[in-house]
Parts: sequence; structure tokens; C-alpha cells
Amino acid sequence: MKKDELVINEIYKELFKDNLKEYSEWLNRQDQESHHETTFSQVNKIFVNLSEKEKQSVIDMMKIVMTDTASTIFGMLDGTHFVNNIDEDFQLIYDNEEIQGDLQDSFLALVEDNNDII
Repeated sequence: MKKDELVINEIYKELFKDNLKEYSEWLNRQDQESHHETTFSQVNKIFVNLSEKEKQSVIDMMKIVMTDTASTIFGMLDGTHFVNNIDEDFQLIYDNEEIQGDLQDSFLALVEDNNDII
């Protein structure tokens, strides 16, 4: 596996397999106790009362936001997405090898291959 693919695969797993799973489990917990209101505790109060279809819609929206956010960052590193006031090219090195150029496309292909966006 090429180094750019390794990096993208590991970031994908971190986002969609680890983080999303953790968020979903946390949101579905019925026993949330908090001495102070946090964003998570407020969302949990709403989430636990949703239908299963509505819960899935919220999780799907989280997938879309995660995909779009990561895609924007990878596109900026690749030089295919431009952000205001960032005019110079990036050079991304992993293990002494330049890896940018196809990060955004590789990430989006991986998301699509795993049916993580609707």
C-alpha cells in the first residue's frame, strides 16, 4: 500500500469507524447524567426521543459533515480547493515521502466505496 493510501485509510477509520461509532453510542445512551449542560448532553436529550429513522438521519448528517470537512482539508492540501488568504502550496511529507496530490479523491472514493454518505 502506498503511503498516501495508508494515511487516508487510517484517517478514514479514525473518523468513520472509531469517532462516529463513539458519537453514536454516546448519543444513544439513556443514562446520561451531567451536573452541567454540555452540547452533548443537550443533544442526547433530544436524540434519545427520536424514532429510529430520525436517529439514522442525524447520524447520516454527521457522516456528510465529517466527509465535507475532511474533503475540504484534503483538497486544500492537494491544491485543488482554495481557501481565502491561503495562497501558497502545501508540502505534506509522511515518512520522507511527499503524499499530497490525490488525498481528497482517495478519501472521497473510500467514503463512497463504504457507502458512508447518502
